[in-house]
Amino acid sequence: MKTKEGKKASHPLLRAVLAILGVGVFFIVAAGLLPPRNLKTPWGVRERTSRYVAMPDGTRLAVRVILPARVEAGSRIPAVAEMTRYTTWYRRKFLYNLMINLGLEGVSKEPVRRFVDAGYAFVAVDSRGSGASFGTRPMECSREEAADWGPIVDWIEGQPWSNGKVASYGVSYSANTAELAAASGRTGLAAVLSLYADFDVPGENAMPGGIANGSVAAWSTGNIAEDKSIVADNPVVAGVAPVDGDRGSRLLKAAQAGHRTADLGAALSRITYFDEEIAPGYDADSLSPYGHREAIGKAGTPFYVRVGWMDSGTANGAIERFLGYPNPQVLVIGPWSHAGWHFYDPFLASGAGTPELDRAQSEEMIAFLDALLEAGGGAKGASTGASAPAAGPAGAAAPASGKVIRYYTFGEGVWKTTATWPVPGFTTRTLYAAADGRLSGEAPSAARAADRYEVDFGATTGTTNRWHTNYGGGRIGYPDRAAADRGLVAYTSEPLARDTEITGLPVATLEIASSATDGAFFVYLEDVAPDGKVSYITEGELRALHRKVSPPSPERATLGPRHSMAAADGEALEPGKPTELRIGMWATSVLVRAGHRIRLAIACADADTFARIPAEGGVTVDILRDALHATRLELPVLER
Repeated sequence: MKTKEGKKASHPLLRAVLAILGVGVFFIVAAGLLPPRNLKTPWGVRERTSRYVAMPDGTRLAVRVILPARVEAGSRIPAVAEMTRYTTWYRRKFLYNLMINLGLEGVSKEPVRRFVDAGYAFVAVDSRGSGASFGTRPMECSREEAADWGPIVDWIEGQPWSNGKVASYGVSYSANTAELAAASGRTGLAAVLSLYADFDVPGENAMPGGIANGSVAAWSTGNIAEDKSIVADNPVVAGVAPVDGDRGSRLLKAAQAGHRTADLGAALSRITYFDEEIAPGYDADSLSPYGHREAIGKAGTPFYVRVGWMDSGTANGAIERFLGYPNPQVLVIGPWSHAGWHFYDPFLASGAGTPELDRAQSEEMIAFLDALLEAGGGAKGASTGASAPAAGPAGAAAPASGKVIRYYTFGEGVWKTTATWPVPGFTTRTLYAAADGRLSGEAPSAARAADRYEVDFGATTGTTNRWHTNYGGGRIGYPDRAAADRGLVAYTSEPLARDTEITGLPVATLEIASSATDGAFFVYLEDVAPDGKVSYITEGELRALHRKVSPPSPERATLGPRHSMAAADGEALEPGKPTELRIGMWATSVLVRAGHRIRLAIACADADTFARIPAEGGVTVDILRDALHATRLELPVLER
C-alpha cells in the first residue's frame, strides 16, 4: 500500500517523463514539418537551388543544383550532371522531411551525397516533356533531348562556382542520356559515367532476338502517367516539386499541361522489324546511343561504364561499346542486378547489401572523376569495402587514357582484368546434341535423328529473371531449374574432369523443323551439380523470322552471329523443312567445377516475360541432331 509521501514523490518523476516525451514529440513534429536546412555557400547562393534554363528552341528545362557548403571562398569546382526522364525532385511529405532531418534517409542519398561530399556540384535536369520541364516527348531519347545537353553544359560552365569541367552521369535511362552528352561536342564535358545503360535498346532489352519484352508496356504506361502528374499515393512524396519562385506552382502546372509522351510500349508492339517506323522520323534502332557513335568517338570523352552480367543484355552492349568506341574506357562487369542494388551469383552468397554496394559504386565513380575533373576537396579516400568481391574490383580508378575491362567470374568470386575482348587464352569447345539427352564432344554421324518437342507455351524463367530486374532494379533469382527442364528439350554433358572457366559469348546452333511458320526460340546454358541441382548461367533468344545471319556491321562491333532484324532479311519458316538458327547468347564469365555437367536446354516460350509466337495454336518442333543437321553448342573455355 502506497503512502501519501510515495504518491507525492512520484509526481515530479511523472512530470519529468511527460516533459521529456513532450520535447521528443515536439522535435519529431518539427523535424517532419520543417524543410531540411539549406545553408548559404561561399558563392552567395544556397546549397540547393532550382530554376528554369531555356534551350535554343525556347523550351524551358527544370534544373536543380546541389552545392557543397564546405569549400574555401573563391573556389571553383567541377559538376556532375544527370538528365533524366524520371522526375528529379518531388514535393516532400512529413515522413520524408523527418527522415532527412533526423539523418535517416540512408542509401537514398547515394550517390548524390557522395559526389557533393567529395567536392562536386550535382546538377539534375528534368528531360524535356517530363518532371517540371516544359516540352513534349515525341520519342524516348529523342534528338531534341540529346541536343539539350550542349546548352546545359554551357550553362553549368557559366556558373560562378564552376571550374568549367562537367561529367555526365546516369543510371539506366539517364545512363543512356549521359552517353548522348558526349555527342554534344562540348569541350567542357570531361567524362561520362554510364551505369546499367542500354547501348542497344531494342536488341538488348525491349525486343531481344526480335521477341517483344512485355515489361516495356508497363514501363511506358507508368512514364506517361507520371509525365501528366498522375502519381500513385505515396507516404513519402507528393508529386513533382516546382522550381524556386514558382508561386502556386503556376509554371509547373503549365509545363505538365503541355506534356505529350509517346507510348513506346504500344509503338514497339506494332512492329516486327527494327527498321519500321515507331514514330515520325524514328525507328527502333534510333532509340539507341550507338546511333551517335561518330560524334561520341570524335569527342574522345573518357567513359566509366558499369553493368551487371545478369541485367538484361546490357553486358553485350557494354562490350560492343568498348570495342567500337575509340574513347578511353573503364568497363566494370559485375554480379549485380539492375542499378547495382543487389548481389547475385548463382553459386556464391554475399553479405553485401544495397548500402554497401551503392557506397562502393559511388567511391569508384569519384576515383575515376578525381583524376579528370580536379574536384575541390571533400572527404576522399575513405575505406568503403570497394575491393570486396560483391561490391566491385580493387583499383577501379580510371586511367586518363586507354581501355580496360574488369569483370567478375561467377562461382569463383574473383575479379579479373583484360584490355582486349575476347579474353586471351580461351579456346572454343563444341558440344553436340546426341541421343538420350546427351551433350557429346563427338559430332553426330546418323543419317537421320531428332527429338520431338510439343511446345509448352507456359514455360517460364519466372519474374525475378534478368529481364524483370531491368524494370525496377529488383533482385535476380533463378530457382533450381531441374523441374522446369523436364518440360523442355535438354542435352547434358558428362561430368567435367577439370574445373573449367567459360568467359565470353556462347553460341547455340539449333537445327529444327517446325510445324509453324514462325516461332520464338530460347536456349539456356546451365550447370548441373552432382546432386542434380540445375543452375541457370545465361541464355539467348531468337525469333525464327529473323534467323538470317548478316555480315558484320561496319557501323558497330559484332558479338556472335549478327541478325539485322530488318524487313529485307525476314523470312518465314516452311513447315517441316529443316532450318538452321544461330543464336548468340548473352556474354558471361563462370567457373564450372569438376564433377559438374553442362546443359543446353531449349524452349519456345518464356511466358512471364516475352510475347507468345505464334500468338495461338499448338506447335511441334523437331530438334535435329544428325550428320547433316547437327544441333550444337560452342563455348569459350579455359581448363584449370
